[in-house]
Amino acid sequence: MTTKRITYLILTLLIFGATANIGFAADSAIRYPIADFETGVDPRWSQSSPAPLAITSPSFAWTPNQPDNINYWDVTSDRDDQNEYADQILNTTSLDLSRYDRITLTFYTNIYNGSQVTSEKGKIQVIIHDTSYGDVVIGTLVNGTAQHDIHRMSLSGLPAAAKDQIDQIRFRIYEDYFGAVAANGQTQPSTRMQRTHLYTIGAEIGSNVPHMTLADFEKGVDPRGVLYANGLTTQGPHYAWAPAQTDNINFWDVISDNDGQNDFADYHLVLVPQNWQPYTQLRIKFYTTCTTSCDGKITPIIHDTDGGYTILGTFSASQRDAQNWITIPLTGVANRDQIDDLTLRVHESYFGGTNINGAYQRTHVYDIELVNTGIYSHLSISGDQSESNAFSRPSNYDYAPSIMKDGNIYKMWWCTSEVTVVPGDTDTVWDVIRYAESTDGTNWTINSNIVLQVMINSPETNGAKKGHACDPSVVKVNGTYYMYYDAAGPTQEQCDKTAIQNLCPAGYIQYNQIYLATSTNGVNWTKRVNPTTGKPQPVIANTYSPPTLYGIGQPTALYLNGRFYLYYTDSANWMSTRLKISHNGIFDDSDVGYQVYSDMDLVPTYHKDYGTFIAMSAHDLKVTPETQNKNPLYVLQSRNGVRWTNDYQTPSEMINVNPNQGTNVIHNPGILTDPHGLASGNTLQVYYGGGPDLLPAWEIMRTNVNLTPSP
Repeated sequence: MTTKRITYLILTLLIFGATANIGFAADSAIRYPIADFETGVDPRWSQSSPAPLAITSPSFAWTPNQPDNINYWDVTSDRDDQNEYADQILNTTSLDLSRYDRITLTFYTNIYNGSQVTSEKGKIQVIIHDTSYGDVVIGTLVNGTAQHDIHRMSLSGLPAAAKDQIDQIRFRIYEDYFGAVAANGQTQPSTRMQRTHLYTIGAEIGSNVPHMTLADFEKGVDPRGVLYANGLTTQGPHYAWAPAQTDNINFWDVISDNDGQNDFADYHLVLVPQNWQPYTQLRIKFYTTCTTSCDGKITPIIHDTDGGYTILGTFSASQRDAQNWITIPLTGVANRDQIDDLTLRVHESYFGGTNINGAYQRTHVYDIELVNTGIYSHLSISGDQSESNAFSRPSNYDYAPSIMKDGNIYKMWWCTSEVTVVPGDTDTVWDVIRYAESTDGTNWTINSNIVLQVMINSPETNGAKKGHACDPSVVKVNGTYYMYYDAAGPTQEQCDKTAIQNLCPAGYIQYNQIYLATSTNGVNWTKRVNPTTGKPQPVIANTYSPPTLYGIGQPTALYLNGRFYLYYTDSANWMSTRLKISHNGIFDDSDVGYQVYSDMDLVPTYHKDYGTFIAMSAHDLKVTPETQNKNPLYVLQSRNGVRWTNDYQTPSEMINVNPNQGTNVIHNPGILTDPHGLASGNTLQVYYGGGPDLLPAWEIMRTNVNLTPSP
């Protein structure tokens, strides 16, 4: 927006779900999450029963004896001697799996003979449907020995054309999978049913599983956690936001009882049995505080369903690294193929409390993860040290591009200034959004019309007669383009001009909010409006009182794993970056929200090849002698997209674009992605507004960022 010309560009690595914080090696497994049912029924599900079998809709249930959530459906036989079937369908919107070696599936089945569970193992058949190739049966799977066994089905024998536009993954249940079809001359069995529980669906490249997140407490208290006290008073676990702490805290207290006994309390993370054999390390991120002078300690203990308990050692705060991680080797642990419990034990003696009434240790835990240390740990980033002009419109101020390759066409939406000619006011510019297309990403044809601008006298303009629309971010989902953009009214300087009568209402304050428009062609847009007023309604509003000067803006949208991700800046804490996640793209207070970074604007993308998020940050001011005339990009990394591991001021993380010449600033960048906002390949094309410090003569520039595996 015109009130804020300072943005940054970021490159970040994010591991998601059961993927890895890694670079890429030929023998490593990169898992792309297609669906995760731990939090409920996926909204993309449908069901079909071509033959007359009874099939229930997916159900989401919490069973007290089951340590995680369950997404399940039932198929019931009709006792007519025909081997009929029913399908559960995941609608995946042209999913490209051409680069992946296999599909992964975590599921469990129960078979009921009438109302009683039998000991038989159920089956499911997996079928993918490609929009141009048709149906391909991937395989038939038999229920595993443990409820969280990962089943793998090879895709390597299929031509790319059979797996590059997958719009459905179907899970077929035949009656003979649960013994419901009688042989000739035999009596048809009583009504039988198979209940299928589905946990996760993914796709993998490579052979090994490098990393798995066991728990991430950024969202709050983990529902699998149980606090058990052996003769001690405990409190918690609690979930709190501490203003001085940059992330959320999951903590519990253990209080001494002054009886001279070294009692203890346990925090149990109860797991569905998991195979830890592929992993070489357990890592726990924690810190402790005490009422006495103590270092604070925890003892991790794991339990294998057939191998019993293994104490992994006792670790103090002084043994953590600079990031508060302790690393625990697993290679010497023989029994770790069916781990169903991870316990963190706190003894009174850890905080000097055996003879001190009321002394306590408070234990904060952030993350728990498994790591395969034989896999690359990160990507090295390098730049081309050069830039090129994407297109130039003399005397225009062009910046904030959103770029995708949609089929064979490159599409760009960006913000530009337009002069409104009013007597005595010819120097006033208003931000609007334009559109261009290209067949090669270099030569662009600019649409002659403005594709989006503000509605006057509306929330977009804070009630004023003029205003600005800028910072578009566009994704395409199920044939619909979603544009997230920010809008605001005039600057105070513009309000003070007399050429436009009563431009700003009494008590006017300028601030940004984020809005949504949709389109079927990327050119003609329909704004989301309040059904009562008929005027644009923010998807993320500036709710501060009084409103902050810049407000809420600079959105970056992604569509991943059936969810919309929206990163945006919030000026309440000087342009900090926040993230919201939504199933339907219309964000509200019920959607999860995170503060992901302070003092920086993030522009992320998810990299499909590496299973990571990548983003960049760039200064557009020459703030230090080190950055002067070097046009720097800065690299950050994150495993979960919430916390970033590197400070943008670290010199080793800086990439120079055309150093000591050319563009003076790099402003509001965008990364070339697919329609979902996802990237691939070893080279990222980055577009941005560039030009001299003085306005208004900025052009859309382009540079490349190279990704290289690094051990």
